[in-house]
Amino acid sequence: MADLKYYRSEVVRAGGDPQAVEAGVTALVSAPFDQWPALMSLLDVEADKLPFPFDRDFLAVCLESVAEQRHDPRQKRFLLECALNRATWCASCATAGGEGLARSIHVHALEAKLKALGSR
Repeated sequence: MADLKYYRSEVVRAGGDPQAVEAGVTALVSAPFDQWPALMSLLDVEADKLPFPFDRDFLAVCLESVAEQRHDPRQKRFLLECALNRATWCASCATAGGEGLARSIHVHALEAKLKALGSR
């Protein structure tokens, strides 16, 4: 995802520190696959501390970016499903209709990527 660097800079500009999330994502994909669900729950805690510039959750953007680099379909699906969960949660936190619509754009994009992977 080409805009991950730009999005990271916007999170920082909005007062967030994305380093813990980035380190957590690196640790996640470096760990054995069976440990990913437990590590994901730790990432959620750090990601909840960050702002939502461009109406996107930083962890969802990171997971989507990492998923694009994976060759194992199980890993790719797991990462995209987690990104979709985060994006859906972010959209549900909207306090206005327009904000919810803006945040749902990322939800729909992630759903399309999962659909493109096909069924399990």
